[in-house]
Amino acid sequence: MTLFLLALFTQIIRPGTPVAVQIIYGLTIVGIEFTWLAFVATVVCVAAIKRRFLSISHWLERIMGAVLIFLALRLVLAKAHD
Repeated sequence: MTLFLLALFTQIIRPGTPVAVQIIYGLTIVGIEFTWLAFVATVVCVAAIKRRFLSISHWLERIMGAVLIFLALRLVLAKAHD
């Protein structure tokens, strides 16, 4: 997440951007991240949701593994094609 935000900020914030605007950008990101992570932590603590997630986590991991393998193959084939 840190690298994503760093890449985003280097595109948005220029050397001439006022410090006040930079602070507002930073506080906005902190607020959004805090809210999102608090929401996720609250939802995951609900016993019914936690049980359901744990019951399907094996399949979610398989699906994500297949997606990552597919993306890796696309990358390898694209490099080989160039």
